[in-house]
Amino acid sequence: MAAQLDRVSTLARGDVASQQALDQATNNVAAARADVAEAEANHAAAVAGPTKEERFIADAQVQAAAAALAVLERNLARPCCAPRSTESSA
Repeated sequence: MAAQLDRVSTLARGDVASQQALDQATNNVAAARADVAEAEANHAAAVAGPTKEERFIADAQVQAAAAALAVLERNLARPCCAPRSTESSA
């Protein structure tokens, strides 16, 4: 990317490439550098592992899911309404 920027920059100075091509190459390099910085930050976070707060949040989410499951299981185990008779009294 940087080599392409250098090439386009040189061509733009000699009026061989347009300012638009130089701007695009500059933007491409800036975007690539931002992608690298983001990837490095993500890698560092992955290596460091979850924070104490993230573990606490995850534990709370597990407890909430377990409580919701218990409620659903109780509702499922509860006898449902008895089927109504389809016979009509005449």
